[in-house]
This record gives sequence, C-alpha cells and structure tokens, in this order.
Amino acid sequence: MSTEATPTPAESALLVDLNLLSGTVSSHHLEVDLPKAEVDAILDGTDAKAAAPGRVRLDLQFLGDTSILVRGAVKVRLEVPCARCLEPADVPCVAELCVQAVKGAGAAGVGARRSSDDEDEEVEVDLDAPDVVGYSGHILDLRPLVAEQIAMAVPMRVLCARGEDCRGLCQACGANLNDLSSSASAGCPLCRGEATTPAPAPEENANQAWKAALQALRDREGDS
Repeated sequence: MSTEATPTPAESALLVDLNLLSGTVSSHHLEVDLPKAEVDAILDGTDAKAAAPGRVRLDLQFLGDTSILVRGAVKVRLEVPCARCLEPADVPCVAELCVQAVKGAGAAGVGARRSSDDEDEEVEVDLDAPDVVGYSGHILDLRPLVAEQIAMAVPMRVLCARGEDCRGLCQACGANLNDLSSSASAGCPLCRGEATTPAPAPEENANQAWKAALQALRDREGDS
C-alpha cells in the first residue's frame, strides 16, 4: 500500500479522520475489502501472491483525546509455491492484531497472532499490554499496520495439496515426480532412460533441477 500516491477506495477507508469522530463516539468499527491487486502489491518481493481479495476487520476504541486501541484481524488467502514441487499451494491466513495508537509516540512494533492451515506456531497477543504505534495530526493511517500484518502472514514453508505425499522434483533433471508413474524410491524414469527425454550430462550444473523447475513455473504464469 502506497502512503504517497492517491489512495484507492480501500486505502481511503483505512485513513480515519479523528476530527469527525472525536467527542461524538467512543468506538468505531471498520470492515474493508482489499482487492487482489492491492494485496499483491503488498506481497511484492515475496514468492506469495493473492488467491482472493483480502478482508480487514478493525475495532477502534477511543481511550482519550490522544490514545486509541485498535483491535481486529486481517484475513487473506495466499498462493505460495510448494516447498517440494513448486506447484501453487492455497494458504488461508489470519493475522489478529492489538495495538495502541498514541499521538506523538514512537512505534514499538505491532502485536499479532498469526495462524494458517499449514502452520501450528502462534504468537499470542497480550491484550493487557498492547504494542504502541505513533501517529500525528488528525488522520490515523492504518495502511502500514494492515500491510505489515499481510507481509507477516506469509508462511516460511508450505506444501501443496498432496501434503507429506508430495514427491517433489528430481534432483538431476527437475522433473516433477508427482507427474511421473514411477515410485519415488525407484527414482526418476527420465534419468533412468525409461522416457524419451534424455537425462542431463554429468557435467551440468547441480542447480539445473531448480532452474528447470523455476523456468517451468514462469512459463505457466506467462500462459495464464
């Protein structure tokens, strides 16, 4: 999310004008849909991309003239390459957050509890001691907070729908072993000479398997 360009409708909803709320309400609820393109922009530089639009749900509780408690969740569904075969894996993720926005304060990080179907690790939110983020002026910009939660939701390692049954890639030629009839223990039929495609020469770079697989992934994305 850009904080300098003209904000999109979704970004505008995350720019809270405190002058319109101060003294009139004690709390404020936000629900914002994030288009896939905006989620992809946040994920730029990672190997993940949006599989569906994201959803932001936040509750703002005004603790005084200069302090706001922000709690809620950011939900995204990501497409991440399988750690074994590089095929796309669908990963639903939820990042729950709790921070206190204080006017003029320095940022001390963001509290979040991340969870996904493929990760058991959770970082618990301490609701009694939320992290502090600062803001200035009368606009509370929640875009950096949301962007950080999405970036943090990307799993370090994920498997495709086959799970532990995924056989991965041939380390010699880069063929996807899931697409071949041979068992994993018997090795790659391409390299054993059981298929028409010749095995690579011994002097070829050991990284050829990954290079071939990555090129195939790029070719599939180019055709889509």
